[in-house]
Amino acid sequence: MHWDKIGQGLAVVAGCLGLGWLGSWVGAEIVPAEGWEESFWSRFQYMFVFSVLIERSVEVYLNASQLNGDDRFAPAYKKSGKDATRSANIAAIALSILVAVAGVRLMATLGEPASDHWITSWIWFGTDIVVSAGLMAGGSVLFHEVAELLRGGIGTLGSRFQSIEKSEKVSGLDVRSAYTVSITRTGKDSGKLEFSSGSISLNETCYWDPDVKIASGTYVKCSKTRMKSKKDSVTGDLRPGIYLPDAVVPGTDNHSIFIHEGKDSSWSDGCIVLDRERMMVMWNEITPSDGMNITVKVVDA
Repeated sequence: MHWDKIGQGLAVVAGCLGLGWLGSWVGAEIVPAEGWEESFWSRFQYMFVFSVLIERSVEVYLNASQLNGDDRFAPAYKKSGKDATRSANIAAIALSILVAVAGVRLMATLGEPASDHWITSWIWFGTDIVVSAGLMAGGSVLFHEVAELLRGGIGTLGSRFQSIEKSEKVSGLDVRSAYTVSITRTGKDSGKLEFSSGSISLNETCYWDPDVKIASGTYVKCSKTRMKSKKDSVTGDLRPGIYLPDAVVPGTDNHSIFIHEGKDSSWSDGCIVLDRERMMVMWNEITPSDGMNITVKVVDA
């Protein structure tokens, strides 16, 4: 048998009987207030307003103290899961208790104790404070959930429209402004790079490190960009390049393969390099940056 649960049940029964005896001893009884229905609903609406004020105050205090969490619909919440529900509830309860002690209480509209015994008054007003504070705190939490839902829903809808717009934009570039770079590896560490767009037509010698050359194949969604770890040999700015996201340095998980400037195979760490002047002609012709609108074909002759 579950003696612990039985013991807990008996303790609850004993507590109820004890409280019943206490109420009988002090002659506890509530005298209903006249016209309590009107007073009750008027006070309930009054507390509704305070719940909204408490919710907004708690939000401001948490933000000011940097204790607030991320919106449940925000991307940051999905990544970190930072939640301030407990802190917000504690703050809401504390403010609600202060408001209830100050006189915004609900049970007082229903009636008052018939006995003027101090125990009866203490229990009645104490219970009124606890119940009223709980209602206001619970209401503030509910309002916060509604506000977060509306804010998150609108934000998600906006992000959705942005994603659709970006997708259509990129898709349009893929159809109207796609570029193709063809590389034919005819030697151990050198070959030919071909590129054609508008009035630009290149057929240039290119190089790579034969010990770490990428696999032959077709690499899609490549982009005009700049390399974060390399500098332009002339300007000193970040080096212009074409990034191949699906290419990998052989024997590693390093996806840092670019087409960029270089005089010979010693300039390559797995990348494909060509003369800077010709590289810049091709790079300047391609638009936009980070467009994922370049296809690179690598063929072994």
